[in-house]
Amino acid sequence: MWLSISLLVLSCCLSSASYTCENIALFGIAETDTYHVSNMTAVPASNSTGSSAFCDLQIVIGGRINAWVRLPDTSNWNGRFVQYGCGGACGYNPFDDADASYGGPVAALARGYAVSTTDMGELRPNVARLTDQLTFACSGLPYGDSNYLPFHNNFQMRVDWGHLATHLTTIVSKEVIETYYGAAPSFSYHLGGSTGGRQGLGLVFFIQSNQDPSGRQY
Repeated sequence: MWLSISLLVLSCCLSSASYTCENIALFGIAETDTYHVSNMTAVPASNSTGSSAFCDLQIVIGGRINAWVRLPDTSNWNGRFVQYGCGGACGYNPFDDADASYGGPVAALARGYAVSTTDMGELRPNVARLTDQLTFACSGLPYGDSNYLPFHNNFQMRVDWGHLATHLTTIVSKEVIETYYGAAPSFSYHLGGSTGGRQGLGLVFFIQSNQDPSGRQY
């Protein structure tokens, strides 16, 4: 009798629970890997930058993939979600990239979009671009930033960068959005250029995720 009452009360409390930026310490499983929210910050609106208030979450997937999700206040959410791509070899938070000007996250948040992005596998320092053609010819590595060097002897990093990190970030982002707002996004988009454009094409054609094929890519 007491057990039944306790379970009923617990079920009632869980079903009516509301999440805020301070208590959304989520963890779960996204297909191949576990994930957890490692950091959460309630960011107030800023008149100087034109940004609206949002919940800033850092999420770790599988202990190696970093994702960032920014959620506008519940009263401002327009029911839609945009995932941003990265550039080059990535390995950093694209939201910190001053060159992310293709309809950046500040503008999207101000319009009520929930947004997310990923480092595509593992945070690592941005290093100077190698310009010695002979170095690339001898290394057998892809031409580009020397930030590609860690891929050479790490198969998991190549898999993550190639498709898995972007795909899992999409899944986790949608789960977090549905938990936070109590509803899944009605439309989902990917926005990116160069490497970010390839990420979007992979989501639509290779992984066939749920992004609507109207996200901007170039």
